[in-house]
Amino acid sequence: HPPSLDMARWYRTADLVLMTSVFEGVPYVMYESLAMGVPVVAPALPGNREFLDDHSGALVDPRDDADQYAAAVSRLLADDGRRIEIGERSRARMLSDFSLAEMGRRHDELYDMLLASTGRRNGPASPPPDPPPERVSLFPRDPLPERTVGVVVPCFRHGLYLEECVESIKAQTLPPDRIVVVDDGSTDPETVEALACLDDDAAVEVLRQGENLGPSAARNRALAELDTSYVLPLDADDTLVPDAIERMLARLEAAAPDVGYVYPNAQHVGNRSDYVPSPAYNLWLLMADNYCPAPALFDRRAFELGATYPDDMLHGHEDWDLLLTLAELGVRGEHV
Repeated sequence: HPPSLDMARWYRTADLVLMTSVFEGVPYVMYESLAMGVPVVAPALPGNREFLDDHSGALVDPRDDADQYAAAVSRLLADDGRRIEIGERSRARMLSDFSLAEMGRRHDELYDMLLASTGRRNGPASPPPDPPPERVSLFPRDPLPERTVGVVVPCFRHGLYLEECVESIKAQTLPPDRIVVVDDGSTDPETVEALACLDDDAAVEVLRQGENLGPSAARNRALAELDTSYVLPLDADDTLVPDAIERMLARLEAAAPDVGYVYPNAQHVGNRSDYVPSPAYNLWLLMADNYCPAPALFDRRAFELGATYPDDMLHGHEDWDLLLTLAELGVRGEHV
């Protein structure tokens, strides 16, 4: 049978439609369900709200509240009369307000409005848009800054991984000028021992916090100590591929004057093994999702603009907060 007929049979035999995606508003499903007279329980997302009014079923907000979904389904299944009433009213509403003819008419109105705003329908053509503004020269690179790199490693109870992390830094094809490990108040024997071993390592500087203040405070402490032109934060349970610093630095040195950092892809290890390629820099996407791995290479001048890791964030996405702060200052990132 054609798929549309199969779906029609599913809708007709259903008492209600439950959609639990907390990320996607799928008004097409809402439209089909209500047009077939089937009440809907769905998350209160854009798109869903436009099709579901107070008498179409139930919108769940907050969208991940499982108890609300269960309660809404139970109420509808327990009341046949209300379900039938909702279905009949919803079908009538779809036919009157959301028919193909009505939606086409609304599109015509929208296109007429857009054409009128461009001046193409009645009157002379609009003047050409102004050329895009030149990128702000926050990071002039002629001449390039001195080629010095400092790696910052905050460590709290990660002694099990610390040695491998530091060895991956030392093994770089372009070795850093400074490696600063910040003990963020660790008390477990394994981490205490691993840090004690680094005290005897001339290539590593160990700074100690008297108590656990979180990764932001640890990184900011190291930043205050560093005098290098570039900074690479690296978590104690991370490692670098051998040419990471060399490749990231080359990309940053060749970047536009508003690019203050470059960020890599991620390969998970341990209880995950997936490879996660990062997308090209897009501020709109960055406001919704932190797609930049924390080990990004920063031009030190980005921090001189007033951006820091948020000290008041003990548990959270402090690296994401920093990148959004930099975006407010006009600083972009670039994928490498």
